[in-house]
Amino acid sequence: MAGRGTGLGVCMPQHHAAEPVRLLTVSDLTPDSGLDVLLRVVASLVPTAPGLRLTMAGDGPERSALERQVTALALFEVVDLPGAVAPVRLVESMQRAHAFIAPRVASNRPGVPPALPVAMAGGLCVVATEVGGVAAMLTDGLDGLLVPPGDEEALAQALAMAVANPGLRRSLGEAAALSIRGLLRSA
Repeated sequence: MAGRGTGLGVCMPQHHAAEPVRLLTVSDLTPDSGLDVLLRVVASLVPTAPGLRLTMAGDGPERSALERQVTALALFEVVDLPGAVAPVRLVESMQRAHAFIAPRVASNRPGVPPALPVAMAGGLCVVATEVGGVAAMLTDGLDGLLVPPGDEEALAQALAMAVANPGLRRSLGEAAALSIRGLLRSA
């Protein structure tokens, strides 16, 4: 797949409009990750988004519960749980993805999910909850879509917009790459 550089050593994805949408999340599989909410949202989107795929990279104590939820929601052909991934594989996953999702419902950790700045630098459309320092990094509607933590309906609406609109994904991703570049310059 071809892409164009961001100047940060990360290649922005170039997708065809007809491609099925691929979502990516990278998280510790913990109770506060919000991945159970994300799975319910993805299940609600599948009927209107043929070919939709979700990769949930990471590992943790909730893995078996999430695997059971994938089965219960009949998402076994939609969701991939590869476990912890090496940095090179993570970059490859980001280059294949159309959007990066950070659905954390609570955070006892300050800052932002570690993969979020990488996803932004890679020009991915970001849909995230407003936990930790995420709201300081993203501006809703400008360089990402922000939703309240644990708000399943808001997450479903934001993801439905991103999944259905390649132009929105592209413009948010390009703005995210510019935003992270500006944040890095001012740091």
